[in-house]
Parts: sequence; C-alpha cells; structure tokens
Amino acid sequence: MSTYNFVQNMQPGYYGPRGAQLITGIAMKELGAEIRRRESIREDVEFFGGIMGFVSAVVVPEVGVRLIMKDMNLKRKEARKVMSESVQYGAVVNPAEEEDCSTDDDG
Repeated sequence: MSTYNFVQNMQPGYYGPRGAQLITGIAMKELGAEIRRRESIREDVEFFGGIMGFVSAVVVPEVGVRLIMKDMNLKRKEARKVMSESVQYGAVVNPAEEEDCSTDDDG
C-alpha cells in the first residue's frame, strides 16, 4: 500500500498522467543539465534513482502544486489538498499519452 501512496503523491492532481508527462519533458529539457551539475542535491537525485526519478518524485509534484495554486488562487496547503483529492479525476480526464512505437513501412 505504501508504494501505491508514493505513486499517487507523484501525480500532479487533475493534470493527471498526461500533465506529469508534459511537466517531466519540460523539466528534463530545461533543468536536466542543471540538476546534474548541482552538488547540493546529488544525494537526493541518487536516492530517487537518478534524474528521471528525482524529476518524477520531486519536481512534478511541486510544479503540480504551484500550478494548482495559480489556477485556483490557493495557498500551498489548500493546493496540496486539491492535488491529492483530484488524482483519480486527472487519471480519467488526462490519461497518459500513448507513444506510437509502430513503424509505417508503407510510406
């Protein structure tokens, strides 16, 4: 059950898995090199299994909270509550975008 809670806490609420994908992509593009260089967070990055784990577990939820704060004009504590309560909604409304791994040999 604790793994389930951990994964739930990594979702950016009503932005859902799709929002998490977008935030991760942007964070990696814009911050990936900076995260690699930062000695002050090296242990944290290693704890989460590398940069992708760190971004998923730390950056995505933080960006989610800040976006909800801005969307709804809420304080951090209220935004965290909205984020937590809207994870299931986000999973339905904003599911992960499937990557097309097929190849088109016809054209």
